[in-house]
Amino acid sequence: MESFLKKGIAHVVVWLAVVALTVYLFNQRNASVEWLGLAQCQIYEVAPLYEGVLERLEVKLYDKVRKGQVLAVLNDDLYEAQIQGIAGEAERLEAELKEKRNILEADIANRNSEWIAEYRAFKADEVMQRTRLLEIKALQESDKILMLDLQRDWETMKEMQQKDSVSLYDVQKAEALYLSLKEKVQGNEIFLQQLEIDVQQARQRCEEYKNHMPVLPSEDLALEHIEKAIAGQEKLMQELIVMKEAMVIQSPCDGTVIPITGNQNETILQRPGEALFRQPGETLMAGDPILAIAEEQVNTVVVYAADLHIDHLERQQVNLQIVKKNTPYQTTEAQTFRISPTMEVIPEQLRTDPTLLEWGRPILIQIPDSFELASGELVNVKSISQ
Repeated sequence: MESFLKKGIAHVVVWLAVVALTVYLFNQRNASVEWLGLAQCQIYEVAPLYEGVLERLEVKLYDKVRKGQVLAVLNDDLYEAQIQGIAGEAERLEAELKEKRNILEADIANRNSEWIAEYRAFKADEVMQRTRLLEIKALQESDKILMLDLQRDWETMKEMQQKDSVSLYDVQKAEALYLSLKEKVQGNEIFLQQLEIDVQQARQRCEEYKNHMPVLPSEDLALEHIEKAIAGQEKLMQELIVMKEAMVIQSPCDGTVIPITGNQNETILQRPGEALFRQPGETLMAGDPILAIAEEQVNTVVVYAADLHIDHLERQQVNLQIVKKNTPYQTTEAQTFRISPTMEVIPEQLRTDPTLLEWGRPILIQIPDSFELASGELVNVKSISQ
């Protein structure tokens, strides 16, 4: 019985030890974690957008610059020559366009003038035929009235001749006048019918000609190829002007001029002479860096963490406390951070042994503007569980 109790107590002791160890490891896993962090600012490598020869540098190493300030100038003689050549060609095309437009407009005016002259002839013929018709109609009406008078005179004289009041000769004379005018009136009736037809035909010819305007050449189509050529030259000139303006390279931000480097995180720590500016006279391809600008404001701190610590940050809601090591001493907290998905080589400043390569996942921590740090300055970063 005593042996059994001893074994039971031993089992309980072992179980309690395991529980205690588990709690200890859990607390250790959730305990705050500290890192050494590196303050860094945004680094802009200044490079030309287009190929060119570096003519001059307007700044020196570690100069303070403002956004938009001229940093370097590339030779733009090639672009200027091309712009002048295109301007000359555009001027020639404009002169050709003006000349052809004048010729075309003169041709159109001549065709319109010819059409108007011919239309006027048709219209004049219609007016003449209508005028003649009106004149004959007026004469015909007068002759009809006179014919009735002559007819009455003739009939009166016949009655008087039966009474021997007038001679037979006077009767015959009155008859002859009446019959002559009657024949004329009958002839004019036939003539008036023909004139009506002539007037209708003249009016029809005039309307037909009026409805058939001359076929004029299209100014847009005739000059389209020249206008397209001018537009092409203007577009090419605008592109060259943009390229020429790009030969003057300006600062993208307020900051400090620093040398070109391949590792932006350590740029501010370079000693003079470790990296060089491009020199005047060098031919640069598009994208070849000339110099770099370190932004004035330090906005991030980077730390490198092991996967165990990354899991701690991702699994819990934590604040990160940042402590400045140099004077003036400052402390701030940050909640905004981004974790890299890949492992990277840790910079020498943050390694336990600078001679040995160490790896970690970068964590970028956003810091407030009021927290004053110099790029490359070391800080302590501590996680605080909420």
